[in-house]
Amino acid sequence: MKIKIAVIGSTDFCHRIEQLASNRTDIELHWYRYAEPSEAPRLLHTLKPCDALLFSGSLPYFYSKKLLDALPIPASYMQQDETAVAIT
Repeated sequence: MKIKIAVIGSTDFCHRIEQLASNRTDIELHWYRYAEPSEAPRLLHTLKPCDALLFSGSLPYFYSKKLLDALPIPASYMQQDETAVAIT
């Protein structure tokens, strides 16, 4: 049984994760791409049923934090240092 993971991130992030996970047969990734991290909460309303939620970084995660309490699935994000956040 595959684990379904919703990935919320930029187009570049999603493309990179897609390359890294291409050989994995135990997971199924669903992509939710944004142009700006502030769009992440809107994308939560379009999620298909999944087992977990992964955000590309702390900014989209914190924009969505209030909505995450209502979701029955775990959510996590890729931790970033101050430089990565400033670049985003």
